[in-house]
Amino acid sequence: MSQVVDLTKHIHPDSLRGIGQRASGLQPHEIIVGGLSISSIQTATKGVAYKIGKYQIKDVFTLDIAGCYFLYVRPLYPYYRKVAKLRFGGIPPMRDVDHVLARTLAGKMNINYVLVALVNSSANRSHGCYEKRGIKQSNTVFSSKVIHADERIYHKILSRPPAARQTTNELRGGFDRSLIVNYGLTLKQKGIWNIALGLDKDAPEDFLQLLQRIEVNGEISNT
Repeated sequence: MSQVVDLTKHIHPDSLRGIGQRASGLQPHEIIVGGLSISSIQTATKGVAYKIGKYQIKDVFTLDIAGCYFLYVRPLYPYYRKVAKLRFGGIPPMRDVDHVLARTLAGKMNINYVLVALVNSSANRSHGCYEKRGIKQSNTVFSSKVIHADERIYHKILSRPPAARQTTNELRGGFDRSLIVNYGLTLKQKGIWNIALGLDKDAPEDFLQLLQRIEVNGEISNT
């Protein structure tokens, strides 16, 4: 009798490819890195917003996309690391709690909420000098209520140094909404993406127990 050989490729769930198999909630081009209001971010993503325990919604909220929880904070909120520890279940070594849309950029765009992620410390800090350059001149007027990631921000979430995929001239131009990403991720890249956004594991139970749904009008639901 011939022996049946199992040729199925097994992926360990804790590997980057295994983590990449977990849900991400949104595709890279759908990610909202900054928004004018909670309702504008909810509308753009079709997500559900929640108040987090004692924290005021003018400072912080979380957005649920099919069980994937994204953390947003007021750009100048001083206790963002504290709430990030609650959402992410701690801060891993060699990771920065990063305002994905830099606070300086958020200020120039009059944005009230920015996405928070856990970005590789070395890669994150290498992006700092380019974030300070501001906005590309042709992008100075923003009418959108939400901001999507430009190419540099996309690479930052993937823990890539800024010059890994872009030219110096592109980077010197500052935030450029004409360079919006429109391509997907390999399974390994998706694993890196999920880790940065805290989607590599289920949200902590003590975090979930604090959530109160925010209605579109900004009121807190009692249900």
